[in-house]
Amino acid sequence: MKSTLNKLIDAFVTLWFLLTPQKAFCKQARKPNGAIGRFMMTRIFLRGNDPLNRFTLDCLNPKPTDHVLDIGFGPGKWLGEIVNRVPQGKVNGIDFSEAMVRQATKTLQASIDAGRVALVHGDCRKMPYADNTFDKVFSVNTLYFWTDLEGYFQEICRVLRPGGRVVIGFKDKEQLLHFNLTEEVFCYYTREEVVTAIKRAGFDDAHIREREENPFSSYCAVATKVGSE
Repeated sequence: MKSTLNKLIDAFVTLWFLLTPQKAFCKQARKPNGAIGRFMMTRIFLRGNDPLNRFTLDCLNPKPTDHVLDIGFGPGKWLGEIVNRVPQGKVNGIDFSEAMVRQATKTLQASIDAGRVALVHGDCRKMPYADNTFDKVFSVNTLYFWTDLEGYFQEICRVLRPGGRVVIGFKDKEQLLHFNLTEEVFCYYTREEVVTAIKRAGFDDAHIREREENPFSSYCAVATKVGSE
């Protein structure tokens, strides 16, 4: 019964996706809004982002005691995975979609009540965290919405501790062009542009890691904040 219901829900989401104007969908992808955004985009994010999320967390490789920040956490599924990987640590998340904050809060309520997770609604261009707070920072499928790429990386650098790691999971410009997304909403960046912006923001050893997937490879930009732990 549950399997049949899930198939019906997925079919409904697919129909909504096909009938929704491209620009409207792109705006929801950037910032899910309202009941439609919360329900539809949650299903789409959970169904479409898993391989890249998994690769990103593998690159992040958090230690059990790490303090980790997830930028643009969406429905919160992978925040829960991070909680499991840092049993003596703590996890923070920031997302500028109120719909996703509500959804993730529902998903992670037990961890929030236990003091393991703290979520905030806000813009990652100016985050409400002190300098040198986190051991690891990661984000998946968000940099397409960062118009000032270097500026966002500078803010990430600020909240990371010296020696801390940032991992950004993304699809590059060549891949995104296959989806014909609205350029008014999405920014297309090459892998080289991402690495250059990270280096200029104050990171060391910035590089791209690749995992072959079907139909498109997953990319992670990985870098370390200058300084020692």
